[in-house]
Amino acid sequence: MLLKNFIEALELHLEIDTESELSVHGQIASALKRSILDGHIRPGQKLPSVRTLAANLNVARSTVLRSLDDLASQGYIETVHGSGCFVKSTTPGDVTRFRLRTGGGEAEPLDLKCVLSDYGKALTSMDSKNFEMALTYYGGPEPSIAPYDIWRELQQKHCRFRDLSKLEFEEESFGFRPLREAYLSYLVKTRAVRADASQIAVFSARELRFDLICRLLLKSGDIVCLENPGYPGLRSKIVAQGAEIVPVRVDSEGIVVDEIFALKEIPRLVYISPSHHEPSGAVLSLARRERLLAWADRHGVFIVEDDYDSEFRYRGRSLPSLQGMDQGGWVIHLSCLWKVLSPLLTLGFLVVPNRILGLMNTAKALIERDLPIIDQFALTDFINEGHLDRHTRKARRLYSQRHDRLIEAIDRNGRGKIVVAPESAGMDLLIKINSAVDSEGILELARSADLDLYSTRDYYLEDPPEREFIIPFAYMDENSIEEKTAQFCSRL
Repeated sequence: MLLKNFIEALELHLEIDTESELSVHGQIASALKRSILDGHIRPGQKLPSVRTLAANLNVARSTVLRSLDDLASQGYIETVHGSGCFVKSTTPGDVTRFRLRTGGGEAEPLDLKCVLSDYGKALTSMDSKNFEMALTYYGGPEPSIAPYDIWRELQQKHCRFRDLSKLEFEEESFGFRPLREAYLSYLVKTRAVRADASQIAVFSARELRFDLICRLLLKSGDIVCLENPGYPGLRSKIVAQGAEIVPVRVDSEGIVVDEIFALKEIPRLVYISPSHHEPSGAVLSLARRERLLAWADRHGVFIVEDDYDSEFRYRGRSLPSLQGMDQGGWVIHLSCLWKVLSPLLTLGFLVVPNRILGLMNTAKALIERDLPIIDQFALTDFINEGHLDRHTRKARRLYSQRHDRLIEAIDRNGRGKIVVAPESAGMDLLIKINSAVDSEGILELARSADLDLYSTRDYYLEDPPEREFIIPFAYMDENSIEEKTAQFCSRL
């Protein structure tokens, strides 16, 4: 149906996967992106208006706006005030095609006879689905509540400063020292991290952190333990280094560490999200944390702790970070403020164990040492002046209200057909549906009710369950939660 609608609305040959489990706005964005990359929509060409797209596709204008926002944030289109949306003259390359520009003509397929590194060979042989999963975006924070005014004032202040010595070249590749000190104080207070500011590394983008860890610590043939289910965006980075992924089951207490201990080969890395597992919401129990840390110290295994949204816990107190409990120095702690300050900030942070501190510093200097300086200045003040704490509390209250309202609406309308995961944290709600309707049919019912619903299938490395979904609720309109949920549940 969506394929037909696109052809009628745009009169373009768009390749759309009619069996996709993406939401409507995700399918619109994906189809437009593919058409741009394939040249059916040319650089500089104006897209149909939001009103026209919404009317022809029979979807809400807000759905089209979200699709266009996704494309704009990824660098494919730009909005000209008063004129509409246009395809940018230069767009990001299509990583699934591995195409190379030669001599100013049209793009040609990469000549696989050329000499490649092991890394390059791994990329050319990689299943393109790894890239698609790495780019999959299921939801996120409410953009309208970001502290735009405060952030603008701080950036303007630092754009007017007179002390030019602040712009002098810094030899430290880990970033602006005052920011690292401010962020460390934040991590100590909120996550009980135990470190020195010299161990805090600032990255211009979150995705660079795990990529650099893989480059430094993995070689061909190594094995890496990942939670199953777990965040799919990591897999391409591991496979690109020639390493093998071993899925490890997750239950109500987090990753089942006994399965790691029982492996015949000691893994090189274990990646976990102990404070809030995605998508189940499970928290790694204290007993398992202690056993995992003791095992890692005994065998010399690095643990990558992803602490991506520990700020949003709505019931009870969270356990301290794994890094704060680590006595052996084997935990690499990943932290960022994307879930708090999006779309204002893309910086990511790493707490580096002392045993690889020098190595990480050198490697970081080779790939990135010129970080966005005004953003670093502004974030330093944002933390030190208390804005981060205040904004986090505000966002937590809002998301908690939406979380509770969504659960209440499901309980009221679900007629016992929907089971909600017990964990109360994060920005997505995990549900399981008891219905004779299959997973694809359920997704279609959600689309018709304009309810964002995503299958958890891509989170699983093996044995994905049927009829398990997540609902991103952070950006949901509270006034529409009841109506959309009631419409969806009535059709199950």
